[in-house]
Amino acid sequence: MKNKKLVSIPKLAKHFGLTAPTVRARIKSGAWPVYDFGQRTIRLDVDEIAAFVRKDKRPKAESQAHAPRGVADILASEAGSVLGLRGTTKKSKE
Repeated sequence: MKNKKLVSIPKLAKHFGLTAPTVRARIKSGAWPVYDFGQRTIRLDVDEIAAFVRKDKRPKAESQAHAPRGVADILASEAGSVLGLRGTTKKSKE
């Protein structure tokens, strides 16, 4: 079994260039594993978190690369029309 390099939230945040609130949010959401050492002391393994960070930075799948970016893109139909504010259909400018 390898030795784990356990660090505090502020040290992990500094190591990965994140903020402590970002790290806490990932912990709270259950996205990152933690080691609990009592009521107020938790530590994170740098190598485990590095694996999660690498997963987060992978390029998006081809189907996600061209996802709609705004409301107009979402409302645009295949025919190229865009739903107007009052529900009328207008031709989009392409």
